[in-house]
Amino acid sequence: MPFERVVAHTLTEEEKEEWEKRGGEAQLHVEIPGLIGWLLDMPIEEMEHAIAHPPSSVIGANIEAMRDSNPVADWVMENCIPSRGEWTRVGIKQEVKDMGGVHYRMEGSYLYPNYLQWCRQNGREPLSIRRFRAKVEDMLKNCLRVDVISLRREEGIGIQGIRLRKPEEPVYDWLNFSQM
Repeated sequence: MPFERVVAHTLTEEEKEEWEKRGGEAQLHVEIPGLIGWLLDMPIEEMEHAIAHPPSSVIGANIEAMRDSNPVADWVMENCIPSRGEWTRVGIKQEVKDMGGVHYRMEGSYLYPNYLQWCRQNGREPLSIRRFRAKVEDMLKNCLRVDVISLRREEGIGIQGIRLRKPEEPVYDWLNFSQM
């Protein structure tokens, strides 16, 4: 639930005094038993449906909060596309320094070098490769409900079910994602 108005920062002193005269935060506490009663009276089927089918505004707010707090999620949602059956190599960190700055070998094809370059461009602190792979797989499976699995092949370790977005492709619409 987005909280777009913070009382301490947006109210004038007069408005804050009026709020306190009307009970302030304590008036909200009075409502808690009613809220709990409403939740306890809700039929289980209705509760299950509400949890399984949240409004798109809730889904969108959850995705934006995840992007703000998790650089791996932010990178995935900007640079990856679910692709059933497609395997993309994770890769390793191999810096290439040239006149244009620092780049990473295979950043256009492998997940980890692409992530490292994205972190560099966006001022985010990158994770180690081991934590990166685990976070990507966990976040895709459990948060975005993408069917992925880490697989080792002759070429190395990769993730099946995800691919890098090509530069000419639009950013994937994770809000309206439906498993293929």
